[in-house]
Amino acid sequence: MIIYYIFINLLYFCSFLFFGQKLSKIFRLEKNIEEISFKYFQYPIISIAFFAYITSILIQFNLNIKYLSLLINSLLISAGIFYIYEKRNFFKKLDITFLKTNSLIFIILISYLLFTLSPIIDADSLAYHAYFPKKILADNQFYFDHYNFHEKLVGIMEFFYVVPLFIKSEYTLQLINFFSLLSIVSIFYKILAKNENNFKILILLILTSPIFIQLVYSAKPQLIFLSLSLLNFCLIYKQKKIENWGLITFSIFIIIFNLLGKSSFLISSSVLSIFLFVKINENFKIKNLLKIPLIFIFIYFPYTFAKFFVLDTFNLNNLINYIPIDLFGYEEFWSHLTNNAQKEDLFPLNLLFPLDLNSLSSSFGLWPIILFLLFQKDKYLIFPLLLFLLMILAGLKSNRFYLEPLLWVSFIFINKISTKKKMNNYLFNLSILQTIPMTGLIIFVSLYFFSANLGEKIKLKRLTDHAYGFTFNQIINDRIPSKNFIIYNLRTLYYGKNNLIYPEFTKYTNEKFYYREILKKEPKYLVLIDADIEDTVFKKCKHNIIHSTRVIGKVKRNNILKNKQDYKNKSIINIYQFSESIKIDCLT
Repeated sequence: MIIYYIFINLLYFCSFLFFGQKLSKIFRLEKNIEEISFKYFQYPIISIAFFAYITSILIQFNLNIKYLSLLINSLLISAGIFYIYEKRNFFKKLDITFLKTNSLIFIILISYLLFTLSPIIDADSLAYHAYFPKKILADNQFYFDHYNFHEKLVGIMEFFYVVPLFIKSEYTLQLINFFSLLSIVSIFYKILAKNENNFKILILLILTSPIFIQLVYSAKPQLIFLSLSLLNFCLIYKQKKIENWGLITFSIFIIIFNLLGKSSFLISSSVLSIFLFVKINENFKIKNLLKIPLIFIFIYFPYTFAKFFVLDTFNLNNLINYIPIDLFGYEEFWSHLTNNAQKEDLFPLNLLFPLDLNSLSSSFGLWPIILFLLFQKDKYLIFPLLLFLLMILAGLKSNRFYLEPLLWVSFIFINKISTKKKMNNYLFNLSILQTIPMTGLIIFVSLYFFSANLGEKIKLKRLTDHAYGFTFNQIINDRIPSKNFIIYNLRTLYYGKNNLIYPEFTKYTNEKFYYREILKKEPKYLVLIDADIEDTVFKKCKHNIIHSTRVIGKVKRNNILKNKQDYKNKSIINIYQFSESIKIDCLT
């Protein structure tokens, strides 16, 4: 299978190069991109954003998802083959100077690449990032299960995921993060390549930042939004005089794309919009500024119209996400996300230093410290600082959300470093304290998880040890006949072959509306992890217990790095079969 994954994703990569180059020419961006980065490493994320935008709109109009996926795959694969044929030496066309001049950077990037060519294990991906596109693709129909609140958090990239999943290329979901990492690295190296002194250690410092382990090895699409945000910020920042309406249109497109990707990007999208407006206002007349709202509406309207078509209702909240605040329990769910979910202890110290082994891959390491010590004055520094402040006041405290302002600040500081200046030996040695051990860790972790491709037994071992709830999914798959609807109290659904129903609403409300939605599917089984049916509303419904066992099935959310205690914690799985169809009347 690994040969298949490599072959398909090579074609994907080549097609992304092809379409990214075409789009850059259409928007007249090539010179602008070349000024801040190696352009061939920006083409993939540009074309992915474009195809995700188109795919998301078409799927929401409930076109035949399988036919649509077939069409888009045919287009991408054909373009990839054409590109390889036309550019038989296309690898020579890639500007990989930074790979040739620094073997350690090359080794780390290869390690990240191998890392992404591994099975999906993180909890959020298994719960909805990868599961939602898999579900609607299997059913060949776009819909939401109202009772599973997290499904409403999907955005523009989850719609695009149906394309690679259609041809069984689940690794593509993680490889997109690798393409995004290449985009980020190429921007910083483009700047530092001009400096012959030891500032190049900053590239290694960024690459070995522990948080990238978590973000790269995941189907969570956070990294592509971060890379596009950085690209957009850099393009705006570097323009002394913005006269290219192609650049303006592209910048607005990326702002909207990130906003449609995840509601948490509302803050950064707003700040980037202000930054763009300020930059344009420095050189443009007022009458030209009036064109900007028209461009915004032109890009935003198709997606909004499609969303209206799906929801059959509309309010201002739906402009950003699918969370219908007016339905039972969703307001409480949203409040939980914004006020309580994932708030980290000892913030902001935890941004720099992990509290334990399990939180290592959510920390930034020494990168922000070194950056602070290299402080550079700049009038545009106000925008990343504003973003950071607003995120503290109104955003989630999860570390990954603060990576965005850090990337912006890093670009400003690194961009202003004199080519003749040399990094202080103290700072250089301090940087080595992170880069050496983290390089070793990245190489080890990548080889460890890539080994899942060496055989089914090893793959099963990796999934059992690290994929949240995988063991329970396997027991369900073995014990319950396929195509039966099963009520299941664990949120990780991706590896379940049966039709799992996750009643998340019970955490926020007990309205019968959701129970009626569940009963429409005529569930035949109830599977409970560390719970008993007597503690549920189904206790009076006629049932029999058909299986009960204690296994190691749960792992922590951050499940890449584990300690010995993680292998000792066992959970009880109870499987119940209803002896007759459940009626609303038997629920307590």
